[in-house]
Amino acid sequence: MQLFKFIFNEFRTATIVVAVVGGIAGAASALQISLINKAVADGGLTSIPLFLAEFLGLLAVIVVSRYASQVILATKTEQKVAALRCDLSKKVLGLSLLQFEKITAAKILAVLSNDIIRLSGALIMLPMITTNLCILLGCFAYLFYLDWLLTIGVIFFLAGGAFVY
Repeated sequence: MQLFKFIFNEFRTATIVVAVVGGIAGAASALQISLINKAVADGGLTSIPLFLAEFLGLLAVIVVSRYASQVILATKTEQKVAALRCDLSKKVLGLSLLQFEKITAAKILAVLSNDIIRLSGALIMLPMITTNLCILLGCFAYLFYLDWLLTIGVIFFLAGGAFVY
């Protein structure tokens, strides 16, 4: 949880932009599912060119928004990781020999290698998590539109599965 607080504090605007762009990708994915369902449920397509235009338009929105969110966050992540590595290196170089011997080289190496890699790994996962969460919420909204009782049942089954897991 502290990692997500750190990410949000350090990348406030980038996090919000990535969440919005990921939300757009998720909403477009849910709309695409709705479009396909509508085409199948109507017993055939009345206008194939209109369907293709809508489908390809949503596909373009999904691809561009996912790419944009990943590029934005990857750029910010690399900048922050470089800044953290420089900051940690300056701190290590500023240690006296006595402090360095107390901390031990193994702990310093662990901080320099593992912690920054974990942080960058968490940052890279953020666009995917946001997009998938928005897809899930969009699909739930569409399922609720189709049958609210089924939606409640699915939510209970998911909650039970998460609890058992």
